[in-house]
Amino acid sequence: PAAGQGGATTPHAFAGSGGVEPSTATGGSSFATVAGAAGYGGLVGGAESGGVRADAGAGGCTARAGTAGATDAGGTGTDGDAASGAPAGRGGMAATAGAAGTCGAAGGGAVPACEPLAPLLRSFTFDTDATTWEAYTEVPNACSVAWFSTTGHDAPGALQATVSLVDVDAFTSMQYRDAPLTDMNDRIVVAHVLVQSGSDLTGKLYVQTTDYAWADSGSIPLEPGVWTCLSLDMAHPAYQNAGYDPNNVLTVGVRVRGVGDATVLLDDVVY
Repeated sequence: PAAGQGGATTPHAFAGSGGVEPSTATGGSSFATVAGAAGYGGLVGGAESGGVRADAGAGGCTARAGTAGATDAGGTGTDGDAASGAPAGRGGMAATAGAAGTCGAAGGGAVPACEPLAPLLRSFTFDTDATTWEAYTEVPNACSVAWFSTTGHDAPGALQATVSLVDVDAFTSMQYRDAPLTDMNDRIVVAHVLVQSGSDLTGKLYVQTTDYAWADSGSIPLEPGVWTCLSLDMAHPAYQNAGYDPNNVLTVGVRVRGVGDATVLLDDVVY
């Protein structure tokens, strides 16, 4: 009898079964062996997809790369038995691991916290005087302001506030009363503050608009001996109350909050 054919040698083929033994018909004539059909081998295991592409964080932070896909190898097909006179079918191929996800592109960053938008509407550097800034306080606290010639943020000259903070909730600030500014919605107000004496103080930038409406930057800890930048995004303040109108600004100021006596410098207020 003729030999049965073996399984096809493909990566996806199961091995063919071998030819069956011939049966003998009555009268002694023999039939040819029928070849076993080629089966299919183990299927190729699908690779898992790689790590999902990460979106950039807010503010344009660099995204982390996705982790590599886990290997999900397909079972390797078992080699088929050879039929008589034919080669054995080959087993299926194992799957490979998914590729690692790539890092997401950086998002569009916001304007840096201490970078006002050009061109500037106002710039107070206090190089030669107090530039009509004033103290504002509520009893029992006290505050006075004067020009300070010795020290400044970028150059000598600053506004110095001497404060006595008795009630932590009583308002104490240095402020500038402006003619109504009607184009502040896209502005960023920046100021620099240095604590010369005192401790455990916080500062915040604020603006007052018509009808005593208010918005501010939120409180920032003031580290003694270090210039601290305060920044107020007029379109997205940390706090605003009803009626706040960034296109009708009357007052810009810096509030100092805490308990005890302190001396604070203010410089480079720009917007």
